[in-house]
Amino acid sequence: MNGHERTIKVLLLEDNPRDVALVTALLEQDALNCDLHRVTTGEDFAAALKNEPFDLIISDYTLPSFNGFAALALRQEVAPDVPFVLFSGSLGEENAVESLKKGATDYVIKQRPERLGPSVRRAIQEGRSGGTAADRGSVAEAGRVVSANR
Repeated sequence: MNGHERTIKVLLLEDNPRDVALVTALLEQDALNCDLHRVTTGEDFAAALKNEPFDLIISDYTLPSFNGFAALALRQEVAPDVPFVLFSGSLGEENAVESLKKGATDYVIKQRPERLGPSVRRAIQEGRSGGTAADRGSVAEAGRVVSANR
């Protein structure tokens, strides 16, 4: 993105402060102009999603009292057009494919953090064009994304 593009308003569901710092650094490193609104609980996630417009959601998969699938389901209910990227160290290939089938735009494993910037760019682009792997009904697309994460 160039300096003339608007700020991307991101809802970040992440309980680990180190991972928040990592996400922030990765987005800055990729020259993405993001305004991060961090929440750590399902309750705060729901409130933020219902009360503010976001351009993108980045969610951890495993949190103490909430998880990425619950966040994805809530997003489907409240703000289905907002792109959703899972950023997790504990997702696993099977859950990654399942998340795409359930409407996630993408997922990035924390062991390959350099993929976050490109994933965010793609998610924002797909959000503008109204598509996700699940919307396209493409399990092959979901498999391609899983393979790219390896």
